[in-house]
Amino acid sequence: MRPALAWVALHVAAVAATTLLVVALAPRAGAGLAAAAGHLTLLAGTAALEGAWLARAGMRTGPGAGLPDDARVRLRSGRWLAWTLAGMAPGGVLGIATLITADGLGYERAGSLLGMLVFGTGMAAPQARLLRAASGPARWWVPASAAGWLAGGALWHAIWESPARRELAASLLPLYSSALLPGGNEVSLLATTLLCSALATSPLVARALAADTKDAPGEPPLAPDPVKASR
Repeated sequence: MRPALAWVALHVAAVAATTLLVVALAPRAGAGLAAAAGHLTLLAGTAALEGAWLARAGMRTGPGAGLPDDARVRLRSGRWLAWTLAGMAPGGVLGIATLITADGLGYERAGSLLGMLVFGTGMAAPQARLLRAASGPARWWVPASAAGWLAGGALWHAIWESPARRELAASLLPLYSSALLPGGNEVSLLATTLLCSALATSPLVARALAADTKDAPGEPPLAPDPVKASR
């Protein structure tokens, strides 16, 4: 499978797994616990899947501990997960704060979109740092990811604000069902933004992996992973 398509597919798989989890939990544990589990699965679970796939695909990153500045090493899945969660924490706090503040001022839609933009930017910034071995994709990673989050937020609002569109969306993605998650529609918002972000960043992932398949002229060779070398 082509890298861009595989990148989108793994996000679809994460959303599908979250949907199954929420559908199974909601009738038994209630909407609150189901929504919390959905948030955790979407955010941490998706980051873990991304890291595992990127590591398996051979993604390279910048220097590790004890390596020269121009060395490149294989990206380890745990490193991607840790850096993504590190960006997700402040990005999420600032994004939610932005949303709440704008909502309190009467700008619910604008606040939601701006909050998603802040959230996505915060999460993408450390990811771009990990992709710095491929300068082109790294340079565009934050704008592309943030644009995906913003587009996802706009798409979600377009669906959620129309009962007919929401009913259609719920038939394809049960996370949009008010009966399943009354008042818990933030899970469907996250699912939509993550999918749109995956679409926006998929060409960059493909470019980064293509650049890593061979050493460019004048570029230093792939360095050994310092963690594995110390074992």
